[in-house]
Amino acid sequence: MKSVNKKKQTILVIDDDESMCDLVARYLQALGYITLTADDGKAGLMQFEEKKPDLVLLDLSMPGMDGFQVLEVMQEKIIDTPVIIISGVGTEKDTTRALKLGAWDYITKPFKELDILRHSVETSLERSALQEEYKKLQEGQPRAVRREDSDLEKRTVELERAYSVLEREVQERKRAEKAIESERTYMQTVIDGVGHPAMIVLPDKSVMMMNEAGLAMLPSSYVGQDNVYCYQAYRQSNRPCSGEDHRCVLDELIKTGEAAICKHKDILENGDERIFELEASPLWNEDGTLHGFLEVVRNISEDLSMEGQLREHQERLYHLVHHDTLTSLPNRLLLQDRLQRMMVKANRTKTNVAMIFLDLDRFKNVNETLGHDVGDKLLITVGNTLEGCVRKSDTVARMGGDEFAVILDDLKDVKFAAVVARKILQALSKPIFVDEYELYATCSIGISVFPSDSDNVEGIMRCADTALYRAKEAGKNNYQFYTSDMNTRAFEFLLLEAGLRKALSNDELVAYYQPQMDLWNNKLIGMEALLRWKHPEKGMVSPGDFIPLAEETGLIDPIGEWVLREACIQNKAWQDEGYPPVSVSVNMSGRQFRRKDIVELVASILEETSLEPQYLELELTESIIMHDVESTINTLKGLKKMGVKLAIDDFGTGYSSLAYLKLFPIDHLKIDRSFVFNISSDANDAAIANSVVVLAHSMNLKVVAEGVETAEQLEILRKQGCDYVQGYFFSKPLSAKEFVPFFEPIFR
Repeated sequence: MKSVNKKKQTILVIDDDESMCDLVARYLQALGYITLTADDGKAGLMQFEEKKPDLVLLDLSMPGMDGFQVLEVMQEKIIDTPVIIISGVGTEKDTTRALKLGAWDYITKPFKELDILRHSVETSLERSALQEEYKKLQEGQPRAVRREDSDLEKRTVELERAYSVLEREVQERKRAEKAIESERTYMQTVIDGVGHPAMIVLPDKSVMMMNEAGLAMLPSSYVGQDNVYCYQAYRQSNRPCSGEDHRCVLDELIKTGEAAICKHKDILENGDERIFELEASPLWNEDGTLHGFLEVVRNISEDLSMEGQLREHQERLYHLVHHDTLTSLPNRLLLQDRLQRMMVKANRTKTNVAMIFLDLDRFKNVNETLGHDVGDKLLITVGNTLEGCVRKSDTVARMGGDEFAVILDDLKDVKFAAVVARKILQALSKPIFVDEYELYATCSIGISVFPSDSDNVEGIMRCADTALYRAKEAGKNNYQFYTSDMNTRAFEFLLLEAGLRKALSNDELVAYYQPQMDLWNNKLIGMEALLRWKHPEKGMVSPGDFIPLAEETGLIDPIGEWVLREACIQNKAWQDEGYPPVSVSVNMSGRQFRRKDIVELVASILEETSLEPQYLELELTESIIMHDVESTINTLKGLKKMGVKLAIDDFGTGYSSLAYLKLFPIDHLKIDRSFVFNISSDANDAAIANSVVVLAHSMNLKVVAEGVETAEQLEILRKQGCDYVQGYFFSKPLSAKEFVPFFEPIFR
């Protein structure tokens, strides 16, 4: 293409926008052109006639004579000077009209890139020069034309070809500009749909565009700058990201070719500390090169702070739940956990574990004669004394009252347990001084050994308890190892098992129902189904006696299925009788929950009984759901998808992790009755109950308190924000017939 002598060419800018007019004029002057300006169409035409510019830049929307009228005048006078439209309000219809009136090109403002204007100006001037040359050749002297006819024809062809090339370039540029604009519009739409600050960043780390959230985050000192870099936008820093503390997401993205996530901790201009999570997704060109990346910035400072508070809250709750409040020793729950771990280790190392149970002889006399304060101080001293009698790897726990336990780990010879027992008896035989009193705390000790006496936690503890009972019978202040002849109660359990196997077929099992009430309006919101065994000879057998037996023998599966079906049948029957529908809660054992077909079984029973899923709630303990977490989550999701409600029973007595707990699709947490019983007299129990309420509400869960027996307990739970309650304050568990009156206030 022929070069254009820019220094001798004049360009007239006609635009009523003074700032735009000035910007364009200065830009063209920098390119070497002479510029003239006019702020309306009439003044522009006067400048045009007087100065005869080589090119006109014309705005369409102006007061008085607008751009269209200017074009009409030029068309009437048959003016060949190139005119380029620069307008910010034009439509496709305006573009067509302007081009029909003789405009050479049409550029929208504000300009995305000033180079677009430069290219249009140079192209138009080149095209004008070619046309002028072509015209001169056609109007040349006939004699010259005859002499150089062959050369003229060749030059004419060349000019026509050049003109055609210019036309194609103009069209291609228009298509390219339209594609770029379309791409920018699409990208802007994408980032505007992101709730967090988002930006399109080029490989040089400069920001191409931002969404509204990103602009709001941009420090005022950077607003209006031609180039803003990503690290300036969110970190308010002029230093690019580097090092382990501020890894650059672009560098990470280039390494892997995939999306990258980094976390940065920064101090902002106002001194605030913020933690940002940056996620960068690559944007590729068609040829596979990196065009840029989409960067989303999340301020996770508050989330991490809340997570830290919840973690601290959980740790405090865990300590309160698993340690004795008086002595700070592990309690029964933690003892069982450690015993389980030691037994696993002993299996691996082929060693033994000894379980020692002991309680103080005549401790009741101390409380009754000297008071509970003295008794408490005595218990604290005994706990310290026991810790001094064992190794650091062993565990000393308080079981409650004057009962303590010791686990001896990694025993190669069980005789070492007898050595420790004698050491304890000797240490406690010495006088203990509490306040002004000299006391003696002799004790009775029972010892069982894993694996010889039992292969499970419950069995080892039961054997130690049996041995302790024998030690007391033998005159106290002594120790006894468990022996098989102590297992007289085992025979009773065999008889009980035989009877339990017949209970289902003989219709001896009965479902009772305990109402669950809304704490704020005393209305019935549901009931818990509780199993009872009406033995033909023993009468009502305590669930505490036969449920563990059912678990151990595997009878819990058919019994659990019977309770589930019976509860659904009864709830549907109440609904069919016209009573308002409420949910019925059914406890599910670990063995039953871990059945591979448990979801299908629940669905089958609901279909069989015609009870809608939302009126059934399944209660599971923490220890159940924390067994094989991945499988548990899948099962819970299957039940939840069905529409069944889910609750964690006896919350606070297990070992659930907050990280997992928030993944479980549960509806309710149930505060264990052991925390409710002394809630009005024990500050620690009150603290535990309150912690459960706070934790549950932070996870959008409802709380049910079990074992409420007094108005004082009810009022404390109300102040703590508990949602629902059940217990003897409202009613003991009732037969289906006896339960009906609880519907009546709602029914009427």
